[in-house]
Amino acid sequence: NSVFNARNFFDATKDPLPSRSNQFGASLGGPVRKEKLFFFINYEGLRRAQNQSLLAYVPDSNMRQGILPGIAPITIHPLIKPILDLYPLPNGRTLGNGAAEYRTSADALAREDYFLGRVDWIISPKDSLFARYISDRGDSVQPYSGSLIPLWPGQNQTANQYFTLEEKRVISQSLINALRF
Repeated sequence: NSVFNARNFFDATKDPLPSRSNQFGASLGGPVRKEKLFFFINYEGLRRAQNQSLLAYVPDSNMRQGILPGIAPITIHPLIKPILDLYPLPNGRTLGNGAAEYRTSADALAREDYFLGRVDWIISPKDSLFARYISDRGDSVQPYSGSLIPLWPGQNQTANQYFTLEEKRVISQSLINALRF
């Protein structure tokens, strides 16, 4: 899947980062009883792993020691040190304002499964019934969630389910009653 990928301008390497994206599925439908009872089922799946270049700004080595530009050195309070340690050590250029760059790459992962099933039943020329069930489940992990602490992954999970039942009755040529739950 990565053959046609181009290198991102911000990638640390000269080769493009690998990515995989696979989408697949199948559907099947047809009559169960000729002109009376029908079924349809559908499944779709998605699996994606995209390696992304990440750039975050973290406290530089001077700031971690209480040395800030234009200010006399300060003592880092013992309760503040664990907070500073949440930030990774810089591996890029120092910006001179107490911050430095941290560059890395990580996979953004996604998995989704979608299923639909439906049954239609023509009870009589005036009455029909259908039932439909839909399930849509997905998980994704983003290597950077946009939090104040850089590179903390963000995780998102969804699990949606829907069931629909409908009965229709033709009362006259100009009047139809539909009841849907």
